[in-house]
Amino acid sequence: MPPRSILHVLRAPRGGVLRHVDDLARAQTSLGHRVGLVCDLDTGNQRDSERLDALAKDLTLGVTRISMDRRVGLGDLKAMIEVARVLRRIKPDVVHGHGAKGGVYARLGASLADRRGRRVKRFYTAHGGSLHYDPSSLAGRFYFTVERLLERATDGIVFVSRFEEDTYNNKVGMPRCAVRQVYNGLHQDDFIPCDLSVTAADVLFLGELRQLKGVDVLIDALAVLNKERVVTAAIVGGGPDRDAFVERIATRGLEDRITVHAPMPALDAFRLGRIMAVPSRAEALPYVVLEAVAAAKPVVASKVGGIPEILPENNLVLPSDVNALAAALGSKIDGGASTLAAAKDLSDAIRDRFSVAAMATGITSFYDEARTHGFDT
Repeated sequence: MPPRSILHVLRAPRGGVLRHVDDLARAQTSLGHRVGLVCDLDTGNQRDSERLDALAKDLTLGVTRISMDRRVGLGDLKAMIEVARVLRRIKPDVVHGHGAKGGVYARLGASLADRRGRRVKRFYTAHGGSLHYDPSSLAGRFYFTVERLLERATDGIVFVSRFEEDTYNNKVGMPRCAVRQVYNGLHQDDFIPCDLSVTAADVLFLGELRQLKGVDVLIDALAVLNKERVVTAAIVGGGPDRDAFVERIATRGLEDRITVHAPMPALDAFRLGRIMAVPSRAEALPYVVLEAVAAAKPVVASKVGGIPEILPENNLVLPSDVNALAAALGSKIDGGASTLAAAKDLSDAIRDRFSVAAMATGITSFYDEARTHGFDT
């Protein structure tokens, strides 16, 4: 693929989606492309803000930050106009929107910009986003109608998992544009087992503290386990439901069994607990699972989203099932050396399939192949 100028658009520069865009943009830069990013002013936490600042220094086209409201409203029109202005200034060959809002701003912003010049190629990755909505709900019907209409302004859709592609097909419809499924990827230095702290808890949760992530289910599962024996846990992260979860811990009488920590890098968090718990109610293809598996940590996770494409069946439980989660965590804790050996085997097994190099090559070549195969109208 000849060198291209590529602009990524992302509303919420935080968490796993920011990591995806960061890794992808850097890898595309190393492949010889000119890359930039447009995103919201707010990252939500200091760690992601520092990551974004570092990325801005390394991208040829830089990072442009504008106001992007989470809620649907008139602010969206202003954001689209701002994105269109950036597109006219930079004149990229490709614009790639990430997440529901990023996808709207990228594709419609490109349509506005195209009225005054050459056509920009437009790509979209949902990263879960609007696909989490129930298709029978008012919000679901609205978002899926928008997704369908936006296909007319889309040259290609990248799905991060088979589950995400199947969900799109079922809720929105078979895409009327080119599609490709490309897994999120890790760097080779992510595949290094981490040492545990001498005060490591039995169980670790790492992620955003909100209901969607199932932290309440984990707290209740720990309450079940602690009826029979002492089981400790470390919960790492920040989010809108933090106070509610702290209150739930107190209500269950688990203040001396569960500690809550501020957000920190994954490798630092991994030292705080032996068994990783991912009790989410919905996911796309979460980096936290990939990172934990790469670090050879035993993982128990909900059977949702693309997680079954990473973990074997005996690592999975149904979402919101407190007793099943408690039983699975107890089994991993009791497994000892065999649990650790299985975790190392799984780490070795995913190394080639989930790599940043494969992710960047798969996505970047798709830009050119969509162009080559004539998705210009």
